[in-house]
Amino acid sequence: MKFSIATAAVALSAAASAAPTAPATFAIQITATIAGTPTSMYLGKDGAGTGVADLKDAESCTISPSAQLLCGGKAIGAAPAMGGYVDMAPLAPVSGAAAMTDGFSVDANNVLHWKSVKFPSLPQVGKLIVEKQGGEAQWGLFKSTMLTRGAVKLYSQLGCPGGTHSGLHDELVVGSIKVVPL
Repeated sequence: MKFSIATAAVALSAAASAAPTAPATFAIQITATIAGTPTSMYLGKDGAGTGVADLKDAESCTISPSAQLLCGGKAIGAAPAMGGYVDMAPLAPVSGAAAMTDGFSVDANNVLHWKSVKFPSLPQVGKLIVEKQGGEAQWGLFKSTMLTRGAVKLYSQLGCPGGTHSGLHDELVVGSIKVVPL
């Protein structure tokens, strides 16, 4: 009996230590190929999702116990517009009852994941997120002369069909995201 209890305690301890945890503080880096060139940007400190090339200029982020991504002490996510529609959003602070700021995690490879419980209920794109993206946000770099005044922004992709459409914006280039310990 003592042997089985000790074995179970060691197994539980090993399982607990193997669970992925995010670094205490980290920078967010998205890499995507823009015009044939791999481009990596860190989330800057301006609170608007602007990308910066140097890690020393990156915002400090963490994951809260309630699975919120906090950058510069503010919750990051997406806030649906009137009617509940949102298909892409900058990595920037959001607030309000409709804001989606839950479901962030970091895996053992330092990849940031976002699976909000609110995604499936989003009008028009909720089904797409669930069926095409596995219920998870994708990540990309976005540069639009109209919306970002030419600055590269770090964005979440929540189902925007991509490309240039309605003359509203340029393409959101989906790439990969990771956290870099600070």
